Amino acid sequence: FVLRGTGVICMVALSCEGVDHIIVTHQVRPSVGKLVTELPTGLIDVSGNFRGRCADALERILPSVSLTQRYLVDLLGIVFGESQFARLYPTPQSSDESTRVLVYRQIVTQSQLSDIMSRVHQKRSPPPPITFSLLTLNELLQQNDVKLLSAAYLYKKVLELKNKG
Repeated sequence: FVLRGTGVICMVALSCEGVDHIIVTHQVRPSVGKLVTELPTGLIDVSGNFRGRCADALERILPSVSLTQRYLVDLLGIVFGESQFARLYPTPQSSDESTRVLVYRQIVTQSQLSDIMSRVHQKRSPPPPITFSLLTLNELLQQNDVKLLSAAYLYKKVLELKNKG
């Protein structure tokens, strides 16, 4: 049994002209022996801010984005309320690991999106261990990471509920 505690998935959604563009990370994962597409992960510090290596890298490419408690929405909290189900449990048979799913959503213009895309895709030397790209929600739903897919389907569900109500 492995003790890991609670982590956070932070979905950064930039909405432009009715299409959401989600920032994803690409990291080599030795356990699967390949580059894996994931959502940024980290922890919430005592002030309620998203922190970790991904958060630090996101701040460098998105200086205007504030990943603080004030702007982060808990998707599982919306769907399940404050209950025992307000976390994802990816491997409950072998670990206490749980994951909160938070989203930061900002409406941007095409010009702002282009500027962000150029910063996200900027070549760096040496290449960083974590790289980023932008995927639409439909592209996100075609990935094979279980946490990413769970978050994407939750986000899609919340958007559908919002549009109905």
